[in-house]
Amino acid sequence: MDAVLHKKMISEVQKLKQIVSVLSIEDLVDFVNRQQMQFNQGHFVKGNLGSPLRQGMYLLAIACSQEEPTIGEVLDEKKESALVKILESIFFKYGLAYFPTKDELVGGMSESWHSHRELAMPAFLHHFMSGFKASSDQIRKWIKISFDGFEKEIREKFGICHNEMLAVGDFIEAAVIGNNAANKVLFDSRLKEFHAKFVSGIKEGQDLKRLLLESRNSKEFVELMNGDDLPNPFSVSFESISKEFGEAVANSIRENFVSIRGESDSLLYITDQNPVVLKPLISCDGETFYFVANNSYHQAVIDNVEALLSGGSASKKYLPARDRRLESSTVKAFKRILSPSAIFYESAYETDDSHLEHDLVVISNDALYIVESKASPPREPLRDPTKAYQRIRDHFRSKSGIQKAYEQANALREKVLKSELTRLYDKKGKVIAEIKRSSFSEVFCVCVTREDFGPIATNLSMLLEKHGEGAYPWVVCITDLEYMFDGLLHLGKGESDLRRYINERALLHGKVFGSDELEFAGAFLKYGGLHDFITAKAGFIPLGIDESDIFDKIYFAEKKGEKYVCEPVSPGLRPFDKSYFFSRSEGGGKKGKNKSKAKSKRRMEKQSRRGNRK
Repeated sequence: MDAVLHKKMISEVQKLKQIVSVLSIEDLVDFVNRQQMQFNQGHFVKGNLGSPLRQGMYLLAIACSQEEPTIGEVLDEKKESALVKILESIFFKYGLAYFPTKDELVGGMSESWHSHRELAMPAFLHHFMSGFKASSDQIRKWIKISFDGFEKEIREKFGICHNEMLAVGDFIEAAVIGNNAANKVLFDSRLKEFHAKFVSGIKEGQDLKRLLLESRNSKEFVELMNGDDLPNPFSVSFESISKEFGEAVANSIRENFVSIRGESDSLLYITDQNPVVLKPLISCDGETFYFVANNSYHQAVIDNVEALLSGGSASKKYLPARDRRLESSTVKAFKRILSPSAIFYESAYETDDSHLEHDLVVISNDALYIVESKASPPREPLRDPTKAYQRIRDHFRSKSGIQKAYEQANALREKVLKSELTRLYDKKGKVIAEIKRSSFSEVFCVCVTREDFGPIATNLSMLLEKHGEGAYPWVVCITDLEYMFDGLLHLGKGESDLRRYINERALLHGKVFGSDELEFAGAFLKYGGLHDFITAKAGFIPLGIDESDIFDKIYFAEKKGEKYVCEPVSPGLRPFDKSYFFSRSEGGGKKGKNKSKAKSKRRMEKQSRRGNRK
């Protein structure tokens, strides 16, 4: 980030701190929750945050580094607008850091300048503006699968284990739901009182116009409509948790998951370690906790426990277990979608002396699936585009990266295609499979990651060094894989559809761009395939985040016990109109330039939207 842009950003942060310093933490949590809920409901309108998950947690971290005001000012519409404007400006400036400076525009940008930013910018935005993309059910399942068997280590550190953390999370969510229900009853009751008073006045012959004015301007009525005199629905007390689970559990939650206002470390950059992300329950006194409704609590459970187990002495036991559990989840997922007669070979070796291992090889009808699992998480990209590019590239090509997974799978693929007979062995050197080349019409290379790599995985043309004329591998994170298979099965689809998807999907790298795999899978279902994207005479086709909405609709339909029906439609692709984005106003002023910036900003915001929906 150049000096001028950095100075402007620091100025915006200082403005934010000034506004936040006079606002109560209760009002700020309420603001973040409202922004999050509006976002979840699809209200992407001016005046709303583009990424309430990340921007909201950043805002609360700023607040928690400051003391609670003795007498807080009202968070009115003007202040809310200012908060949104400043937060949008701060986050947008990070995106601008990837655009050329005046000196670079004059001197010209090299090929490496472009390639570094082409990779680093979407990776940076994905990392810092999206969250754990899974349903609440998936998150709970993730926590159970990941940490079961490590109760002793977790309890030694936190005083409670992950199962108790989950139970407290369920209790808090139930309390919030109960609070909202109770508030609705109270609101309806109070409203009926005002209505009865109004009707009584009419019966007494009072002037109708005067009655309307008195009711509208009544302090009590205004407070009721604003919710000022209703209990905060997102609050839960230490006492209630203690009563439900015991004082020891409540104390552990307060110590490990509660940020006390005025006690958190100061925060400046969005790339700094955010203390509120690890302690997302917000409090002023340690007795009343405010809950942020964006899966932040469960994410904190994952982050805290993962940090414990993946470092120190516990890592020797945990990291191999993490790999095995991802492999197990992958097997379970594929068994749901492939032919019932499919044969699964786990931990299969190419040699009888236990060399060249493959996590999973599946023979299903006339198809061979070679699946490699990688549990290592993506590394955080740096602010400097060149350094960020190098860090991302090095991890991608490391032993635990996507490049290695492809090379492992492709090596076996090429061997199978070139040999009449290929044998696979177990760890003891026993032959477990004899693969005849003549038996297969298709061989697929698949890499399943434990975590979401975003655009690095969805556009493999940026980093993958592909060998020969073979297709790109299919790279997908385990939660997206499970979510996708849920959708396919709900719609009555099976292995033939999966095979068609993998084949068509491989042709889109470098041409069609999306932030996660479910956008591609959603487009496949909504448009009856990806053929229109493949044949389109275009070099760049962006997917909207709403392409993946079909999986949310299926999820909620199943929750209600309903069947979702998908009737394929045309994607309605149309040429990109440069003048719409880059033309100046007729008067030659800055209107066109500002419009371009606004469009760029909205494109950045789209990067975060799926990560905020759950």
